[in-house]
Amino acid sequence: AHFLLEQGVDGFAFNSEQRSPLSMSIEYLPELALLLLQQKSRFEYRWWGNDLYWFSFNGVVLPLDGSGRPVQARDACGDITTIEKLIIRYKRKNLLETPIMLDMLDNKFKYFAAEAFVSRIAKFVSMLLAVSVVSVADAASVELRVASVVAAIAWALNVEVAWAQLQLLQGAPSWRRILDLLHLVAVPSITCIRLASPADAVMDAPFAYAVGLIQVTLALRLLSYLSVLRVFGPLLVTVLSMLSDALRVLAVLTVVMLGYANGFYSLAHAGGTSAEVLANAEALDIDLSYTGILSEMSLWLTGQASLDLIRELDPADQLGAEVLFWTFLASAYFVLL
Repeated sequence: AHFLLEQGVDGFAFNSEQRSPLSMSIEYLPELALLLLQQKSRFEYRWWGNDLYWFSFNGVVLPLDGSGRPVQARDACGDITTIEKLIIRYKRKNLLETPIMLDMLDNKFKYFAAEAFVSRIAKFVSMLLAVSVVSVADAASVELRVASVVAAIAWALNVEVAWAQLQLLQGAPSWRRILDLLHLVAVPSITCIRLASPADAVMDAPFAYAVGLIQVTLALRLLSYLSVLRVFGPLLVTVLSMLSDALRVLAVLTVVMLGYANGFYSLAHAGGTSAEVLANAEALDIDLSYTGILSEMSLWLTGQASLDLIRELDPADQLGAEVLFWTFLASAYFVLL
C-alpha cells in the first residue's frame, strides 16, 4: 500500500462499487487510513497561540469531481455511509484525532449540530429538574402540581427525541438508549404515583429507593450529554479511565481478601464446632464470624493493623494466624501499589 502511494496512486478515488482506499483502509487497515488523512492537512504556522493548518477535504468530505455534494461511500456490506461514520463504527479513535477530522467535526458541530444539541440538553434538564421537584414536594401541594405539568411536557419532548433516535440508529441497543427508555418509563410512573398519593401520605422505602436510583441515573445520563463538550469531555474520560483502573485493582484485592479470610476462618474454627468457637469468641469480646473477620481485615488495610484478634486465639493457632496476617498485608499492599 505504501509503495502504491509512492507511485502516485490516488488513495481517495472511488471505484465502481463506490469504495475508496480510504474507506476500505478504515475498515481493514487503519494504519494506511491514518497516513491518508495526514496527507490532507499541513501545519503552516502558529497565530496567537493557535496552530493554523492547510486542509484539503477532497475525497474526505467533498467529492473529487467538484460536484459539491457530500462524499458518500459504501461499507463492506454495501450500505451507504460516510467517512466519519466508518471511523466511529470501527472505533478508530486515532483517526478522529487527526487535524483534518478535528477541524471537520468542530465545524459540523458548530454549524449543524450545536443548536440541536443545546435543545436536547434543555429538554433533558427540564425533565430532570421537574422529576426532582416531584420527588420531594409535599403531596397535594401547588409545587407538586406545577412540577407535574412541567414533567409531562418535558417527558413528551424527550419521547420525541427518543423516537427520532430509534428511527436513525440501528444495531444492538447501547446503555444510553436503555437508560433513556428506563427514564421515559420511570418519570411518568413517579409523577402519577405522587399525584395519586393523599395529602398525609408518607413515601414508603422501596418507592423512595427507586426514586433515588432514578435521580442518580438521570444525573449520569446528563454527564454523558456533557461529555460531548470539549470543556468536560477530556475530564470525564480521565475520571472514567481512573475508575476503570480502580475497579480492576479492587477486583484483584477482593480475591486476595476472600482467600485470606477463608484461611483465617478455617484456622480460627479448627478447634471445635462453629457454634462453640463463636460462643467462646463472644465471651472474649471478639468477632470470629466470617463478616467479622472481613471487617477486621478491612481495618488492617486502612493502617489500623492490630494483633488483638490473633492474641485471643489458641497458642497453637497464633503462629499460623501471624503468618497469614503478615503475608496478607504484604500481598494487599503489593496489589495496591
